[in-house]
Amino acid sequence: MPEHDAAEALRIAGEVHALAGQILRRLDSTSAYARRTRLLSVVLAVVVVVVAGLGTALAAGWLSLSGVHRNSAELARQQHSLGRQQHSLCRQERDVGGLPVAVNPVTGRASLLGVSIVADARTAWRGLRCAGVLPPPDPSFTRWARYYHLPGR
Repeated sequence: MPEHDAAEALRIAGEVHALAGQILRRLDSTSAYARRTRLLSVVLAVVVVVVAGLGTALAAGWLSLSGVHRNSAELARQQHSLGRQQHSLCRQERDVGGLPVAVNPVTGRASLLGVSIVADARTAWRGLRCAGVLPPPDPSFTRWARYYHLPGR
């Protein structure tokens, strides 16, 4: 039996050798023109893929830059709007922060709410870092802010 397996292995090896020879002959018989044509088509395919990739990258970059310009214009508009809002708040807080505090004739005292509103307006004016000068507090506010232990500056 082992002799029979050896003969079979030799026969298969011979067939493989014959097929390899046929393949080599076909490759050799391929004309130089056909080889150059295949090489050129492969190179052309690679060039097309590279150019398409570069085109996509450039388009993405251009779109990204147009988005940046659009975003920067929107950001400038929002900053301008916020600046106007802050300016309006500063004017309001300056006006409220300089008001006198009314005393209730029945109790003889100013309300805590009224004093707190003026104190909060003065604190907000400083917290917003408003331009200009905050007018000095009214003497009536100073008296009642001290009474209620609120910041009176």
